[in-house]
Amino acid sequence: MPTARQAVPSPRTSRLSDVARQVLAIALQHGVEGIVVGIPVQPGGSIVKPHTDSPTGRRCRSFAHTLALVCKEHGLSVYLYNEKSTTRAVVKSMGYNWQDKLSRNEKEARKLDAESAAMLLRLYYGNPRQAVRINPRVVIKNDDGAPDTA
Repeated sequence: MPTARQAVPSPRTSRLSDVARQVLAIALQHGVEGIVVGIPVQPGGSIVKPHTDSPTGRRCRSFAHTLALVCKEHGLSVYLYNEKSTTRAVVKSMGYNWQDKLSRNEKEARKLDAESAAMLLRLYYGNPRQAVRINPRVVIKNDDGAPDTA
């Protein structure tokens, strides 16, 4: 089963399109057929209802759309999958209390993000019908920033 093994720059510190291109390059190098992007769905929210996204969820959804645009010409599909509680489950499996504050160095040393990503993939493979495929759309804006209706 595939696992997350290669780190890319954070979308927090790099442009989404740059990160998306790096993810695409890694995906092409490994011959993957699709990419799963985790999105934290809030209680009462829905993966198919963007207006229910938290600020973090909006960033994840935005990245998934950017990635889907970059991947489109290569025939790679991009999917959103609810990542709710994956990190919590990994922390517990490592013997920590979820309430414990782990430093960034501790998280990196324990490969917390990689293990959480691997869990996300296991969840996806266990129930791929819960994933939402991103259909990339290009929105062209006028000089004033409004979407072009032509």
